[in-house]
Amino acid sequence: MKLRYKELFKVGFTTAYYVDGQAHNDVLLEPTAFCRKQLSRFHILSRPSADGITLYYEANPLTDDATAFKPINQEERFLFRAVVQNPDLWYYADVNGWKQDRVFFLKNTVYNTTGDISLLNGALNNSVLHRPLKFVHDVPLQAEQSVLEVLDAAGALLKSVAIRARADDEEADKPEGVPVDLTTAADGLYTLRHRKNSGDSDEVAYCTADYRPGTFALVEITYRGDAAWTGVAPLQHYRVQLAARPTEWVYEVYLRPKPMATLLASQLFIKHEPVGAEPVQTFTVVTADDAAGYVKFKSDNPLLFSQRPMRLRLVTPDLVTPTDVLANLPGPSARTIVKEGSALATRIIVNI
Repeated sequence: MKLRYKELFKVGFTTAYYVDGQAHNDVLLEPTAFCRKQLSRFHILSRPSADGITLYYEANPLTDDATAFKPINQEERFLFRAVVQNPDLWYYADVNGWKQDRVFFLKNTVYNTTGDISLLNGALNNSVLHRPLKFVHDVPLQAEQSVLEVLDAAGALLKSVAIRARADDEEADKPEGVPVDLTTAADGLYTLRHRKNSGDSDEVAYCTADYRPGTFALVEITYRGDAAWTGVAPLQHYRVQLAARPTEWVYEVYLRPKPMATLLASQLFIKHEPVGAEPVQTFTVVTADDAAGYVKFKSDNPLLFSQRPMRLRLVTPDLVTPTDVLANLPGPSARTIVKEGSALATRIIVNI
């Protein structure tokens, strides 16, 4: 009897900053412990790929078609953990609000479509708390007694814990650790609602028995193999498409006094030579100091990180045939990102 495996579906990351759009192992995607048990129950194998993971089901050995040996007749949720392997992703990808105790939760809302299915196409902004099933949740003490409620994903109230009032000698909003025990509940999304006189406040948390700090994202795929959904034969490729991070590009140019004695900092400007349909970008002089031989430029619009370089020339002011001082300015990298006020910027220093 010959074992035959056929592809069930794929889950993967794509990027807007690599030229080929692939993720190149920047993110590792793996099944959680509970998901591995599910895969074993349905005789499904998982194999890592450069962009994520592919699942293969065992075909029925008694037939010569694509029928599954262990069909998925009921709705099943397969959960995958994503871990960042390339630290530069935090700079190149438009990812915001992630911390060690938080996670991005992504899931499919389309079940009966084949081909590429987008789980995300854009910035990652809305992270949720990531917790084990038993944890302590900090809430700010109020002048009066308040309540912490725990609700499941359907909004049903599971637990309600009274929180003492703040003592007169305690500072405002002093955090109070409230134990939350969900060990008799299932892995999933929960709402932690702090009810107080000034108004309710909610925190969403994904709680799991397979908690691991440092998880970047959790990707949940709901699947059922019947004609109302996809069947086994059509393939689905679920994709998380990471946008490139927009930042202001800042160039600081320093002129050495001897080689560039006849050149003034205030005479320089940056000219963009677009490639193909690339939109023309412009830069404004922020500061120019001829005595110090220093000029600072800033892009007029946020620009995107990309593996494909943007051709920027540092030139003199002849607008008809500008003379190159530097034919190709260096582009930004993950190591050049800085804070410019409240915004992120890339600071590139050029010595001439």
